[in-house]
Amino acid sequence: MLPQRVQKNQPITADLLNNIIDSIRECQIQSGVGYSFSRNVGGTTLSIKPSKQGVLQPSTLGPWDLVASTATSGVDITVKAGTLNGILPSNWDEVFNVATTGLFYAKAVISTDGKNISSVEIAIDGTEPAVQEAQLFGIESTIEYLFGVIGDGETQRTIADGHIEMYTYMWILATADAPVSAGESPYKIYYQLL
Repeated sequence: MLPQRVQKNQPITADLLNNIIDSIRECQIQSGVGYSFSRNVGGTTLSIKPSKQGVLQPSTLGPWDLVASTATSGVDITVKAGTLNGILPSNWDEVFNVATTGLFYAKAVISTDGKNISSVEIAIDGTEPAVQEAQLFGIESTIEYLFGVIGDGETQRTIADGHIEMYTYMWILATADAPVSAGESPYKIYYQLL
């Protein structure tokens, strides 16, 4: 529980400072059953381990989690409903069947109008997601976002729990070809969705 706010001219006592430190420690991520984390200069990495059967337990499921179940042939994969920028994928309730051997990629296939996301669909197949290219004055019309991997019939998470938010970012700023007309930008601006 967070301590009360310090009032103006209130002395900061050892008790108050210790309460603040305890509150910060309560917010730290700790390793637990089925997951671990590590910190380094580049940030914090959370690794979620699949269960022995490759099926995440219902109590641990969150948006975009992959759930594997045995099928007559191969493994059936379902995706726990999650949103990308508030959009629920059109095929969120589809069951994807994959082989029990090999590597498969779970991707959110994002359609855009060059500026905004218009629709999202889930795809699970053996093709690596396409690399997103920076586009001049907009974003690509189709973008693939990797959110999970299935290896030899076992699901593995690759993103943090929760719904996904993506934003258009200026990626490259280059000098425009000369001469530039009055009112025209002297730069070529390239964008990506991140």
